[in-house]
Amino acid sequence: MNIETSVAIAVIFFVLLAITFIYTLILLQRLLVKVDRTLSETERKLSSLDPTLQAITDVGEMLEKKTKKIKKDREIIEAYEELGKSDRKVEANINRKESYTDDLVEWLIVSIKLGERFFNRR
Repeated sequence: MNIETSVAIAVIFFVLLAITFIYTLILLQRLLVKVDRTLSETERKLSSLDPTLQAITDVGEMLEKKTKKIKKDREIIEAYEELGKSDRKVEANINRKESYTDDLVEWLIVSIKLGERFFNRR
């Protein structure tokens, strides 16, 4: 009777352990389904931001090119001044060739449009 009781208790514990394990697996499956939905929704939202992020990248590249151009122009002016040849024709030519104010206004307009698109998507 002692062995039969021990076997019965072991079987009951095994069944309880199996039920707990199955219940844990069911909860894990539900959690994974929710995570999958959340990831799919996040991926969809991020893909809708791709054009905006690409436009921001393009604006950044344009700003970098203009900044390099401004720096190069200033270096040329400084080189002329160091040589003692403060040539106003060179400065006027550089300033006439590139109107930086127009570029700044253009960048500001592009930034406003990007911001408007970004906030309209939300």
